[in-house]
Amino acid sequence: MSERQTLFFIDNIRIALIALVIGHHAGQAYGPTGGFWYVENPERASILNAFFTVNRSFFMSLFFMVSGYFLPASYDRKGIRHFITDRLRRLGEPLLFFFFVVFPVMMYTYYLNFRHYGHLPFLKYYLQIYFGRGIRPLDWSGHWPDAQFGHLWFVEHLLVFAVCYAILRLIHSRLARIDSKGERPPRNLEILAFTLALAAVTFGSHLVPDRQVECLSWVHSSCLCRCSS
Repeated sequence: MSERQTLFFIDNIRIALIALVIGHHAGQAYGPTGGFWYVENPERASILNAFFTVNRSFFMSLFFMVSGYFLPASYDRKGIRHFITDRLRRLGEPLLFFFFVVFPVMMYTYYLNFRHYGHLPFLKYYLQIYFGRGIRPLDWSGHWPDAQFGHLWFVEHLLVFAVCYAILRLIHSRLARIDSKGERPPRNLEILAFTLALAAVTFGSHLVPDRQVECLSWVHSSCLCRCSS
């Protein structure tokens, strides 16, 4: 079996993005608009405001773009069965481990230090607060229950998108068998309509909070890569 060619420039991009992620979260304790962090320094560096603004505008989107760009080739090489199995093993297993083991400990620490409901044994917190089996306090702030994927939301989105992509590819292949003309390259008008649709969705996502803009980069790259192949 021949060795795969290593794309060093992609590795360099990933390393740079990882460094930006670390720098962004490390700066949250010292910047004016870095968002909530577990440790906050009383002195604030205003220069970090510009760093946060520029950094958040592209660094996670670029992560999604790199992931989405290589997805069609991975699907073509493995097929739908091995593709989904591989994604469940590489993304699903660590996601479940953090959801059931790591994040409960983190959120329990947050509960004890930043909430005013008093001490609660970990097992009771795990069942009543983290998984919401107990009664929600009337003055509860934030989402309920405490169960979450935390900073692994990126892995969560990648797993969901990968499964959706595999399903769409499966539907596309079955429709192609029904079509007597077979597969053909997209026409210019179809490419233009597809581009305008993506632009409209991207514009609309700016009107909605959360991480839709970052996730769209994954969709853009995977769809455009598939169309060009």
